[in-house]
Amino acid sequence: MLAADGVRWIVEAGGSESLETGPARHYLVSARAHNVALLDGREPAAGPAWNAGSVRLDGAAAHRIETRLHGPDVAHARLFLLLDDLDGIAVIDRFRGPASAALAFEGLLHLAPEAIVALSGPRRALAQQGARRLNLVPWIAEGRAAGLTLVNGRNEHPGALQGFVAGPRGLVPASTLAYAVAGRGTVCGGMLIATDLAVEERLTRLLAGEAFGAFLAG
Repeated sequence: MLAADGVRWIVEAGGSESLETGPARHYLVSARAHNVALLDGREPAAGPAWNAGSVRLDGAAAHRIETRLHGPDVAHARLFLLLDDLDGIAVIDRFRGPASAALAFEGLLHLAPEAIVALSGPRRALAQQGARRLNLVPWIAEGRAAGLTLVNGRNEHPGALQGFVAGPRGLVPASTLAYAVAGRGTVCGGMLIATDLAVEERLTRLLAGEAFGAFLAG
């Protein structure tokens, strides 16, 4: 989840699962209601996760969490790059499987209901609340960009719910941004989240640097 300058941007869709029933409850307890990466459209399984280390960078810190939530033959790591002033963050997922295996994952970000969100290009989205803006930019390290989509209030059948967050009286439509990465053997990418263009450029430079590259490869 993310807030900046007192503005709530990235939220969790869940919150009132005990009060919901039927399709709404099934949605809120599923992985699709959370800001996670889904490998090949599958729900993550139960499994271990651990803190795999941190590194200091120029005005920032990076942290890596490794998991075995996607099957015994796939190693997963989620990395967070946090600027010290918290004006920007990058969330990166890496999946490693058999060398010849086709892999694809979709990362989800649930935006607050009060945010106005739009795709401003094939590789960029923009969120706005009043005079405040947030840049959302996919980043690929291994594999290829496989799509950027925006969903709000999709409910054509019970199993298709997406683009909602829990409110005090039921589900509330809200924008969900999905970014996909595909490839073979290893796929790695994520999202840059920045309060302005200068912050976005700082994140891009750090991600391209040798120090972060070595940490990502570890």
